[in-house]
Amino acid sequence: MAHLLLLFVCLLLLLMLSPHLLDGFDGFGPALAEPLLIVVAQTAGRNGEWNPHLHIIMTSGGLTKGKDPRWRELKYLPFEILHKKWQYYLFGLIKEHVGTEEARSHIDKLWKQYPNGLVAFLDKGEVPE
Repeated sequence: MAHLLLLFVCLLLLLMLSPHLLDGFDGFGPALAEPLLIVVAQTAGRNGEWNPHLHIIMTSGGLTKGKDPRWRELKYLPFEILHKKWQYYLFGLIKEHVGTEEARSHIDKLWKQYPNGLVAFLDKGEVPE
């Protein structure tokens, strides 16, 4: 049950962090434009074993802020930076909201274990028109 709770906490954190993940990319950010996400929390892998993870589909652009929102296309997304930004914001929120020494110590170990950002399996290719 604790693992399921952790999965949903990560899902909530993703929803809180999603406006910030594209900060600085081609004029995106919480004050400018936000991406749209479809997120599915899955608790098992293909073999039926416990393997909590998130499936995320992100648009290749976002809606601008203001009275007359418009679609703004994102021409390029450096995936390597996206991995690191997700890790940075996620670990920061956990440290801030959990705040225990055990959590801080574990986060510090994870920084060393995943120096290139958290795992994300992304298919690189052409964006459909």
